[in-house]
Amino acid sequence: MQRTRIDIILQKLYESEIDCAVESEWDNGWNVRLGKNPVAADTNVRTLYDAAIWLHEQALKHFPDSDYAKAASS
Repeated sequence: MQRTRIDIILQKLYESEIDCAVESEWDNGWNVRLGKNPVAADTNVRTLYDAAIWLHEQALKHFPDSDYAKAASS
């Protein structure tokens, strides 16, 4: 996988109507959430790059029929 940009992942999730959040925790990296009601998955990662990879993988897993997943497989 080429270098993943968090802004591109977030924009594509937004355009696919998939809720997500990335929140900094100054002494503990980044809290990342996919989905809203209900939350599909959440985690804590050390870098924004890790957040982008995690969001991408989780979106494919939890929203396989979404426009996001369809675009990723083409």
